[in-house]
Amino acid sequence: MARVPSGGFAPGPQTLSVAVGADDRPVVARMDSRTGEVHMVSCEDPACARPRVTRPVAPQTIEPAQDSPRHAVAVAVRPDGRPVLAYQDIRDSAVKYVDCRTRDCAQYVTVTLSGESYAPPVPVIDRAGRVLVAYQDARRPYVMLATCTDGHCTRTAVTGMRNGPGDGLAMTLDRAGRPVIVWTDDNGSYFSDSKWSLMVTTPLNLTPVNPSPHHEFGRQGS
Repeated sequence: MARVPSGGFAPGPQTLSVAVGADDRPVVARMDSRTGEVHMVSCEDPACARPRVTRPVAPQTIEPAQDSPRHAVAVAVRPDGRPVLAYQDIRDSAVKYVDCRTRDCAQYVTVTLSGESYAPPVPVIDRAGRVLVAYQDARRPYVMLATCTDGHCTRTAVTGMRNGPGDGLAMTLDRAGRPVIVWTDDNGSYFSDSKWSLMVTTPLNLTPVNPSPHHEFGRQGS
C-alpha cells in the first residue's frame, strides 16, 4: 500500500488517474486540490507489493479564493514503462507536460504547453511510442495537439473554436493510428441557449506552430 498526504485530496476523476504499462505494472497520479502537488505511485510488478511514491509536481502557493483555478492530472505509460503526465497548473490553469525519465518518475522534464485552459489535457501514446497531448489554448482559442518525444514537444493548432473553449475534451486513436479528438465548442452557457456544439476532429495534416514550449528539468528531492 502506498501512502500519500490526503488533506488536499478532492475525490473526482480529474485529480486521480491510473494507467497500466505493457508489463501490467500500474501507475497512479494524484493531485492535491489545495496546492496542486502531484504524487506518482509506481509499482515494480503487477501485484504492486512494493510501490514507490515520487513527487514530479511540487506544491504551489496560491492566493485564497472562493474557487480554486481549474486543475486536473492525467497519466499514460509508454511501451518502455516510463510514465508521462499532462496536468493543469493550479495557479493559472496552464497546461503542462511531464516527461518521466525513469519508471518511477524520480527524474523528469516539465514542458509548458499553453496558458489558461478550461478542459483538462489528455495524453495518449501512439503506435510509434510518441506522446500525444490534446489540450486547449483558451486565449487564442484553439484545440491544440502536442507531439512529444524525449522531453521535446511540437505543438500543432488542430482547429479553432467558434463559440469558445468548453469544459469537455477527450482523445483516442482510430484504426489508422490517427488521433481523434472530441471537444465542446461553447460560450459557457450550457443550458441558456444553443450556442454550443459537440465536435469530433481527426487531424489529417499536422503543421507545427512556434515558438517552442518552455522546458524545466527536475529530480526527485529537488
